[in-house]
Amino acid sequence: MSGAAHPGQTRQLPRAALFLLALCQFLCPLLFFTDLTRNPYFTQIALLNVFLTGTLLLWALPGLSGRASPISSSAADLPFALWLLVCVLSLVKAWFSNGEFFHPSIFSEGLRNLVFLLVNCGAAYFIGRLLRLDEKPFDKTVGAVYVLLLWGALWIIYPDLRHAPADDGILNRIFDPYGTVLWLLAGIVLYVFSRGMALGDFLLLAFAAAAVAAGYGILQFFGVEPVWPRALNPYGSRSVSTFGNPNFLSSYLVLLLPAALVFYLKQERLLRKIFYACVLLLFSASLLCSLTRSSWLGGACAVASLAALPQARTLLWRARKALLALALPVLLLLVFWPSSSVGDYHPTVAQRVSELQVMKHTPFTWSDEHAVYGPWHQRLLIWSASSRMGFESPLLGRGYGLLELFYPFYQGPYLVAYKGARELRTHANNGHNELVEAFSQTGLLGTGMFIWLLCVISFSAWKFSSAQPQADDRRLFVWTLACGMLGMLADNMLNVSLHFAVPAFVFWLFAGVSASAGGSLSGPGKFRPGKSAVVLFAVLFAATSIF
Repeated sequence: MSGAAHPGQTRQLPRAALFLLALCQFLCPLLFFTDLTRNPYFTQIALLNVFLTGTLLLWALPGLSGRASPISSSAADLPFALWLLVCVLSLVKAWFSNGEFFHPSIFSEGLRNLVFLLVNCGAAYFIGRLLRLDEKPFDKTVGAVYVLLLWGALWIIYPDLRHAPADDGILNRIFDPYGTVLWLLAGIVLYVFSRGMALGDFLLLAFAAAAVAAGYGILQFFGVEPVWPRALNPYGSRSVSTFGNPNFLSSYLVLLLPAALVFYLKQERLLRKIFYACVLLLFSASLLCSLTRSSWLGGACAVASLAALPQARTLLWRARKALLALALPVLLLLVFWPSSSVGDYHPTVAQRVSELQVMKHTPFTWSDEHAVYGPWHQRLLIWSASSRMGFESPLLGRGYGLLELFYPFYQGPYLVAYKGARELRTHANNGHNELVEAFSQTGLLGTGMFIWLLCVISFSAWKFSSAQPQADDRRLFVWTLACGMLGMLADNMLNVSLHFAVPAFVFWLFAGVSASAGGSLSGPGKFRPGKSAVVLFAVLFAATSIF
């Protein structure tokens, strides 16, 4: 086996690169401005792009002197490269098959989405291949995480110490004395924590960020807003936390749920077991606050898929008392979780599920606009129109990243034919189904490459995790990451979070870890960064910094 997770392999990123990666995992999920830019997510996206390309550049720089450590090949590298190639070809085809009127929009949207594909997906995948898988990933000290959780709690008093800006300038919008001090403290903790950071440490950092975001979301659900001068409820009572959208936070939690559960079950020390139990309860409560049904389904798939691995089944049976001790409060939360008083839409969990009954009673013809159920029929409209995009150009689709540009031209016939559809939002950023998304933009060729890539990554994770000796905790650790990915894919059959910066970053980083763990199926291979790689990463870093 030639992957990064081989027991004898100890590849390590430079300290500065690990610090940037720590910032990606803690700063980007928690830093959110509502009125700094037209797109409220732009700050997170820009910082994440800069940090990811900076991480790659720092890894590649020793290649100028020939001292860079090589990276082993993996079976997923070829399908990933071919998927990227098909996405680019679909854009080239879109440019030449559309009139000059569309060229500026195709260039703008295509470039923006290609940057996301190359950096948010490709760079994250590659960095996942570089991270070191530690010998005992579940046996980690959590002292630094306690400090970061305390840091999160210090934001509770922020409203009393918030600085009132003298004018509306950009510096006054960004810098607040108390908030700046808190972020500087977080930076110091992250720098200390990043020393020798391996995958187990990365997961701990993710748990800390997710716990802070989850706790903030729960406070919002009950009408407590500790950060902003006014309540943020663009989705009614559904908590947005620091992600700006309940569907993004919920997917982020789904990714981490299987790993958090196994961390809890593997602990021998009581204090650590209580800590992970509290983390899991926070995640569960925040998932309920999001009211995102696709993430509830994804979370169930993620946790259930753990049992596919014999080592995981053995752990679940041996730790059944600890499992039952956690299952009871989670079940009580599920049954008795109250509705929120925030906004004009505040159903209970049971009411949110019962709303789905309208799917079997509402006629598909949508002849009566009052019988239309927005969340379901909006998706039917998007899937129908997006599929027509793919069938019109079945080989390469309408162009990667161009769904939002061309979608209005394809939904028109449905708005004419179905009266009820006219009550829905006549706009779609994404396909709300990853297969429909891929088919509409990259056709059968791109969809096939995407499915091939996901299958190879899944097989790589299974190849490593099911190998002997099963007692090796690293095998179980990699499987928890693969289960998180599976849960997010199930979620994204109805969601769009794979196209948002932070959840996509963690998903593709997990994909890189899984691919590297399985090694190369075609024999050993090495890639050692040289001058060309340094130039490429430097160009990407400069481009993302300027962009």
